[in-house]
Amino acid sequence: PAASGDGHSQAAAWFPAFGGNQTQSAPGFRPAGDGHSQAAAGTAAFGGNPSQPAVKPAPSLDTTGSSGAPSALPGDPFARPVRHRGEPGANDTRPVRSEIWNKSEDWPKNVDWHPAGVISNMPNGTVSWANVAFMNLDVLLLFTGVAYPAISVLVLGMLTALVGMSLTTDRPWDGDGRAQVARSGFVDAQCNPPVLPKDQLCKRSQVIYKAWTILCRMIPAWMVFGLPMMMLGLARPYPQEVFATLTLLTSAFLFANAVYMAIFASTATWRMWISSRPENCERLRQLAKTKDGQSVRHWVILPQYNESVEVVSMALDSVAQSSIAKEQIGVVLGMEVRAVEEAEKEVKELNDRIQTAHAEAAEHQKKIQAQRASATTTSEVKQLEDGIHRACAKYAEQQKKIQALQQTLQEAERKLAATRGKAESLRQRFQDRFREVIVTHHPSDLENDPPGKASNLSWAFKRLMDHIQEAPEEEKRRVVLTVADADSEFDKGYFELLGHEFAQAGEQRELRIWQSPVFHLKNYNRQPSPVSVGTMFTCMNELSALSDPNAVRFPYSTYSLSLALARKVGGWDQDWIAEDYHMGIKCFLLTLGQTTVEPILLPTMNYTPEGDGWSRTIVERWKQAKRHALGFSDMAYYFMMLPLIFSYAVTHEHGKRLQAFWSMATYGVTLLVRLINVHVIIGILSTYSLCGALLKFLMQTFLSPDRAIDFLFARTDFLPKLLMGSGFLGSLLVSVLFVFVHELVRDRIDGGKPYFRNVAVHVLWNIAAISLWGPFYFLGLGYCILEAAVRVLFFTSFEYEVAPKPNMTPSAPKAAEGRPGAVPMEPERAPENMGA
Repeated sequence: PAASGDGHSQAAAWFPAFGGNQTQSAPGFRPAGDGHSQAAAGTAAFGGNPSQPAVKPAPSLDTTGSSGAPSALPGDPFARPVRHRGEPGANDTRPVRSEIWNKSEDWPKNVDWHPAGVISNMPNGTVSWANVAFMNLDVLLLFTGVAYPAISVLVLGMLTALVGMSLTTDRPWDGDGRAQVARSGFVDAQCNPPVLPKDQLCKRSQVIYKAWTILCRMIPAWMVFGLPMMMLGLARPYPQEVFATLTLLTSAFLFANAVYMAIFASTATWRMWISSRPENCERLRQLAKTKDGQSVRHWVILPQYNESVEVVSMALDSVAQSSIAKEQIGVVLGMEVRAVEEAEKEVKELNDRIQTAHAEAAEHQKKIQAQRASATTTSEVKQLEDGIHRACAKYAEQQKKIQALQQTLQEAERKLAATRGKAESLRQRFQDRFREVIVTHHPSDLENDPPGKASNLSWAFKRLMDHIQEAPEEEKRRVVLTVADADSEFDKGYFELLGHEFAQAGEQRELRIWQSPVFHLKNYNRQPSPVSVGTMFTCMNELSALSDPNAVRFPYSTYSLSLALARKVGGWDQDWIAEDYHMGIKCFLLTLGQTTVEPILLPTMNYTPEGDGWSRTIVERWKQAKRHALGFSDMAYYFMMLPLIFSYAVTHEHGKRLQAFWSMATYGVTLLVRLINVHVIIGILSTYSLCGALLKFLMQTFLSPDRAIDFLFARTDFLPKLLMGSGFLGSLLVSVLFVFVHELVRDRIDGGKPYFRNVAVHVLWNIAAISLWGPFYFLGLGYCILEAAVRVLFFTSFEYEVAPKPNMTPSAPKAAEGRPGAVPMEPERAPENMGA
């Protein structure tokens, strides 16, 4: 609500949740002085009585307190007569910002600064204002935009437009954007992205754009390091406002995230249960037999790097169980040449070490023989006895070392043989279960082509296009691609439902990405509780986004899209480590915001990283979390591309696409909000909490007692505790929902038995795990994001670490790590005809 006139007393109604007032100036009232009274009213809202505006101008009130007018709180040791602004004896001077730290300077209370003339419909018609120090509400709202960081995004948007208007080409340009993707080796008639090619920029524009890319790489570091530092710097002139902002932002985010998951994960769980019922599976099989269903062709691309044959076979078995596998599904096995090269290098190094060890052993043996030969008398033999014993001990050590190296060499040679024969073994085993199986080998010596899923997928897609280049264009328009991790286990009805959705989408199929909920639960029975907490939150967060009809979604891990869309955007970029989020953002930008991600609520299962033992599994999961955090680089990519698209929109077709660009940029704000929530806020939650605690200590230590700062802390303490308490309850509800999700897929979890003997024990165990490990999980995520921001700033490519998968060969069952109520698992059986 705003007062009439210059409207500076409106702020009183902003924060009723702090336990304060909701007031408004009476109609016709105009504050006296320069109109800067708003902040006091805003501060008043931290503690007072709810009130509403009067319907008519305020009558004359006695403000001395004798007729029930506002006064200092009872028992206030710093109480003083209340004189409102504009009254005789009142101090109408606006307080200087940093003087709040100066104990020799007066600082007005809220009751001093609020203007007279405000009435209430409460019993006495008076307004009771909290006796706290003056705060500036306008600054408080501004700081919220700084800390979130909405203002940073707004500034970047304006800079994007300026850079886009500064870019020009050397020569007249025909509007062909294929050159932008030609550097990746992909040339396709359907690929003409709305992007100004970088290689056609004039020299001045190239300098400008290079500077812009450097600035974009600084964005992640600015948001997770610069914003907290800025807020600390602003705490000097505005300590109360900064403290309130940091406290509100962190607690509100935790509350909103927990409530969001509790609401939408529940609806998604219900829809998944409906989809998994036997009658629905039969319906999907019937849909696949229709004319539309039979016209769709599927290609599953399975990039892999150092995964075992057993793990990949599990993924292919899940695809082959589809009723349309033999007639409509083809498979691309994306192999890595560097996997064989690394195995060969390991074998060579082991052979060299064994030869060196043999040479050292022979040298020690020669020394022993020489020392024995040099001894001619018994006394000389005794003198040389110690040296001979030492030489013999070293020789024995070398022999043990040689034996160990030989065992390692045998294992490396078996690995090399398996790696060389892996593709052929998989092809022979599955060629009769699919329409077609092709194998691609990603070279290791390509320029700007770091190892990883993204580069392997990019190469496999290009080779697939070569394989089907002779097919008619109409047939290519009916092809849908599915990208899978090497350990992805699909639901048996996934491809039938995907084909139906693809056929029903009509022309919009070329602008669609389909995403199923991905649950990292294949080895859930063996996950340590700190890892299972992360598994729980990741699964439920992704599930919630798929259920929310208004959510901004990104493809994640395993997803599907039309071949036409992949061709339109030029395929996958090989030098961005988070290929799933990156492909989603790329499709969004290069279709000018028309691409959408649609849910397929049939769960896909895969593994979390698993090492030998409890601690090693946590370490491997930590490595994976750091790799996932590098997806922060996609925020830099988003802003790097915007000027090129903006310049294209301005220069191409006489600016006819400019409207489409602004529409995309406007909707893209929601995409940025999702990226900020996924990366920035999680990264700075702990930082903001520490900054708030430090600022509170400094204020308690250095502010004068008459600032009533403790009372402000008491009033601002209520809402954060309420929000965080509600958020914790929401997290507990999410843990209950997770148990229901677990029950839906428990037959697909390794071991095939319930994780606990009863659901109640499982729920209680999850609640205990969240309470104990939840804070450490979010602190760990925050650190990973901070590290990722630094790496994005200084590096342009990153090493892809393959997460170790469990050994699926027959072995003794692994213990459930001492979890109460856990059911021991039976030894797993290896599938028949597993292959080499």
